[in-house]
Order: sequence, then C-alpha cells, then structure tokens
Amino acid sequence: MASPRPDALAALADLPAELAHQIQRGGALPQVLHSREVPRLRSHLEPLDALLDGGLPRGHCTEFFGPLSGGRTSCALALLAAATRADQGAAWIELAEAFDPPSALAAGAELERVLWVRAPSLRVALRAGERLLDSGALGLVVLDLTPPPGTESRPSLQADRRSRAPSSSSLPNSSSLPNSSSLPNSVWLRLRRSAAASETALLLLHTAPLARTFATATLEARLERACFARHPPVSDWFEGAAVQLTLHRDRLRPREARTRLSLHLDPKVPPLAPPAYRLPTRPGSTRRSGVSGAS
Repeated sequence: MASPRPDALAALADLPAELAHQIQRGGALPQVLHSREVPRLRSHLEPLDALLDGGLPRGHCTEFFGPLSGGRTSCALALLAAATRADQGAAWIELAEAFDPPSALAAGAELERVLWVRAPSLRVALRAGERLLDSGALGLVVLDLTPPPGTESRPSLQADRRSRAPSSSSLPNSSSLPNSSSLPNSVWLRLRRSAAASETALLLLHTAPLARTFATATLEARLERACFARHPPVSDWFEGAAVQLTLHRDRLRPREARTRLSLHLDPKVPPLAPPAYRLPTRPGSTRRSGVSGAS
C-alpha cells in the first residue's frame, strides 16, 4: 500500500478543525465501520440476529431475497412483531396482496401498530415507501416488491393504465429506462437517504436481488427441507421447515466469504385474534389467505 504524498499530508494538516475529524485514511476505514455503533432491531430469531450482528440495522436498507416458500416472509413477520412489541409503528407495503394478518398476529405482531399498504402498481409502492420513510414516525418499513402471480419476475416502472396515481419526477417513466426489467439507481438512492434521515429500518423483499450495492446488507433464504410427522388420522402433518440463511454482503462488517446459518421455522399457531382483528370480506376478492406465512 503506497504511503500518502507529502503534499497531500500538508493539505490535510491545513484543513479547518471542524473538517479534519471527518476524514479517515482508507486503511483505517474497516475498523471505523466496525466500531461505529448502529442501533438494531432484533427479530429474536437467533440465526437471523447472528447474521445481522444483533438485528436489522436502523437507518439502513436491508435486502432479503429468495424463492417463494423459502422463509423470507416468515423472517420479515418476526421483525414486524419485534418492532410493534417495542411500541413502534411499522408499515408493510406490497404488490401481490399476499400479506396475511392472522399470520402476522401469530408471529406476535400488534396489528393496531401496523400500516398495511396494498399498492396497485410499482410506482405507487415506491412512492408510499419513500413518503413513509420521510415521515420519521415508523420504526420499520417492509417493502415487499414480490410480483403478483402471472407477472414478470422482476418489477419495472412501466406505466400502469389501471392506476390513476399522478406521476412523480422522482420515478421516471419506463420510456426513460434502458431496460424495463431493472429499476434506476436513483430509486434506491432516494430510499436509502430517506431511511438514513429518519433512522428507520427498511427491509426490501423480493425473489431476486434488486437494490444490490445500495443495500447495506443482502441476505438470501432458501428452503432446505420440509419436516413432516405422522399424526393419525392424518398421514402427514407439516411440523416445520429448515431454512438456510446466507449473508452475501454486509457493508457494516466487511467479509471475504459468505456466511450461512440454518433456521428452523415452526408453524404452530397460538390462539387467534380477538374479534377486532377480523377483516371484512369484499365481494369478488381473490386474495389468498395464508400465502405470506408460507414464504
């Protein structure tokens, strides 16, 4: 590693005192990042908290991806429950209309502290996420961009003719994108800045990586095996799932290799809901109950 040039050292020495303490040499940067205290939101799932060095970092974007029924939604519900039990508000923004309130309640979430946004389009979902982060009133914002069944696997900002939401200058039209299957960097930059300014934990869910380098941490959840047992008169009874969690990157803790841990998800559901949590049924509704608890 080359040493700094004398003229560079002289320039650093001439900096005002209020600026000098903000400059760090590159060789000391990993130690500075490791020693910096970042508040965390614990999920109380020990393997997940171990991978995240104590929990979901507040003021940062964490990306959690994996196939359907891989366990990522169950981990997100555990974080949702942790936020609401800590007397903090939380928001769940989704596109697929797969969020299941009984599953969230079974995970321990206090539903009166949860704002549920069923966005009709990707544009609306991103705008809602940015506005809620800017409010500074929430401890956790979950942005579930998993596409609805039968649509493309990666989201795009193509205009949704069925949505009457006004356009926003922060979200360019699909005609300005070189590739409609990817989102512009400006989207992730604005979300990351909003999360940092409000010190809100932002959790991004999808089947594939989206934010990439704009996310502080990137995790993957994949199903290792499903566990069944025989309980007469039922021949096979689902008793849980072994999930492999992989930490691909963490900017707060630079690592050379990936880290993997196993997590066992238990589907046993405690007694449900006071009547106040029962949702009214809508004529013609096609939302599938219980989808979120399986992914």
